[in-house]
Amino acid sequence: APEEILALQDSALNLHSKPYKADAAPVLLARANTYMEIKEYKKAVVDLNEYESLNYGNLNANFYYLRSQAELNGKMYELAVTDIDKATKLEPKNPLLWAQKAGTLYAVGMIEEAIRAARESIKLNPAFADAHRILGVCLIQNEQKEEGVAALKRAKELGDTMAEKLIENMMTEADRYGFDGINLDFESLKTAAGVHYIEFIRELSVSCRKKGLVLSVDNYVPAVYNRFYNQKEQGNVADYVIIMGYDEHYAGGEAGSVSSIGYVENGIKDMLFLVPKE
Repeated sequence: APEEILALQDSALNLHSKPYKADAAPVLLARANTYMEIKEYKKAVVDLNEYESLNYGNLNANFYYLRSQAELNGKMYELAVTDIDKATKLEPKNPLLWAQKAGTLYAVGMIEEAIRAARESIKLNPAFADAHRILGVCLIQNEQKEEGVAALKRAKELGDTMAEKLIENMMTEADRYGFDGINLDFESLKTAAGVHYIEFIRELSVSCRKKGLVLSVDNYVPAVYNRFYNQKEQGNVADYVIIMGYDEHYAGGEAGSVSSIGYVENGIKDMLFLVPKE
């Protein structure tokens, strides 16, 4: 279990005195990966920063990509953009890194920059389906819908079938059990998954309409840290966008109401700003 591995890594690191020297670097990197696995992203960043200080000048693109993902999921957005930029500078011919950069930029709302990064990925590898999918979502978000749809179709032509297979399974289950609709409740998504999640909802909405199924999507109360869920676009394609008006306070945090009246009212107002009641 990750917790047991983490305990062993803590013990191994305790054998090294602070300030750490180079021989502690492998343990710090391993523990950072474990923190990532258990979604302790800010702790992962701390270890990665320590690792960087021990290896400065001798770091590769994979390191900066890893830290950018930890920063992105830890809501450290500016740092995430800086690190994924370092990764692409170190390996400018790597289409995967450019696609990841596009996803990172999309997640922080830098749509035009994300489009440029996705195009660079496609330029390096025209057959890279992921890059076409990310480009399509970004273009649609940027009100370039015709070109965006064309990019999504190209992604499918190149073999991007993950979302399609899941949707087919859901439609089969809806027929089998006579469902009236489908409700999506995807929580704790990684920030970089936002671009893929909204495309999944978009494609699912098409299948639901064909079968006369109602599609609803559950969401946290709108906040900066969850904007990558893109509630505005959800409102364009789903029948209902639902607020889960709880977790104002939670286990392990400060004591307080789980769902106060003010918290719920503000959540509704903020959601209506993104998704009109119509």
